[in-house]
Amino acid sequence: MLEERTADGIEVQDCQMIPMRVSKSDTNSTRALYEGDRVKRDLLIIIDADTVRGDPEGTKANDLLLGLATYEHVKMYRYADDGPPPGTPTLEPEFWEPSAIGWLVSKESDPEGLTSHTVTYSDGHHITNSAIVGGLVPRFAQKVGSASAGVLAEQLERDSLMLMAASEIGADILVTARPTLLSARPFETPETITVASPAEAIPMLGLYVRSRGDYVATKTARVAITFNKGLYWQRSSELYIPNLLNVTARTEQLAQATGTPTLGLLAFAVQRRLARVFERRDGIWRLIDQKQDRDIAEDTLTAVDALLTFLMSASDALAKVADGVLVTNIAPKLVAWQRGDWLRAITKKDAELGALFDASAQPAQALKVLRLLRNCIHDEGLDAVAVQASSRTRETWIVLPASQAADITDAMIKLEPLETWGVHDGLDGSRYAEVGPLIETLLVGTLAALSSAIDRLAEILETRTTTPNFGPESQFNEALLSLHMQWQVGLGEPWPDL
Repeated sequence: MLEERTADGIEVQDCQMIPMRVSKSDTNSTRALYEGDRVKRDLLIIIDADTVRGDPEGTKANDLLLGLATYEHVKMYRYADDGPPPGTPTLEPEFWEPSAIGWLVSKESDPEGLTSHTVTYSDGHHITNSAIVGGLVPRFAQKVGSASAGVLAEQLERDSLMLMAASEIGADILVTARPTLLSARPFETPETITVASPAEAIPMLGLYVRSRGDYVATKTARVAITFNKGLYWQRSSELYIPNLLNVTARTEQLAQATGTPTLGLLAFAVQRRLARVFERRDGIWRLIDQKQDRDIAEDTLTAVDALLTFLMSASDALAKVADGVLVTNIAPKLVAWQRGDWLRAITKKDAELGALFDASAQPAQALKVLRLLRNCIHDEGLDAVAVQASSRTRETWIVLPASQAADITDAMIKLEPLETWGVHDGLDGSRYAEVGPLIETLLVGTLAALSSAIDRLAEILETRTTTPNFGPESQFNEALLSLHMQWQVGLGEPWPDL
């Protein structure tokens, strides 16, 4: 289970995106959830009602999860070991047993027979029936139990029955807090279903809803708020760079006062490029969640190169903002955080800002990793390789260029362990990186670096500009709204101040 904390009565969880399981052997293209950047079908999820419950106040992650699960293109069914609670509405056909609406129900039929359990679910209009092959539940109970010492055999069978029932109806995600199932991932669970905790399921649901073109900031039993795409990504950027809008507005004031309109445009460019970074990140996760082949690998490389380019351009634009605010008179082509001559000029103007990007400082290391990865485009470039993680699943990993791999990983390890970056050593001496961990760690580190610079620029600009007017105060619980967006984006918590 991921750590849970509370702040001002609001639950805080570290929600991070995880890949959905896609079978290598699944040749049925109609099961694919994504195809390129397109959503192909509705999402089917099962909620473990025994361990995932909501709260009427809407302040917990489960409330957002259950709210998103009511999205029009999500088919959600609950499951409980003892079946639906009394009083659950049922669909009662003339020639069939009643079926609880909105519930997945399993019943024992013949433990020794061809099928051991029946599986039934209803959406209120139709009833669908299936069955679980005999012997499958105890077999999976044994596999699940191998990762969960000390759990009673009866509970293992219950957990495995829920897993088999969800798998039998073709569910994409089983959301549960049961330690037995979460610890058995990924190799002891069926290949076509993703077992996820609530904190892991929320980012997957958020990605799916955004991929449908809907930018839902929050959705609970009490309230639903939707933004347009531009505002959604602006707010997402501000989760990791809280002073972004403040500095953009103050820089525009300074640009008007000093007759330097380009300065205001540069500040706005930082915002727009960060929005494109978040869009490209969504695209990369959609590719990760597809059956991997050479075409997907090429699309992934293109998307990663685009993300690196937009992230680097946001960093470069911010350097030019700093230069325009402090006026170093250095040639524009030399303005960049990694340029020693420009950084020395900045340090003379403001030692605190310059110190952030001293070679040994964490912000400088984060931008160094970004620069080295981005600049691979000028040499042999990043490549991709197919990795078979088990007998059933295949992943696409990034190949770090041999001529630069050592420099890249040396910079990485000064920020986080290589395991966090998803870096692996090949038998031939090559170095590979899992796509998800690579872009997530890079993005969080780079955003933290840019946020440090923007925080200092905000302090500098406060003495030269007036407090921006952002309109009337919001009537919503902004702290909760921000948390709900942060959980859906799935980058985890922002790094502490660097």
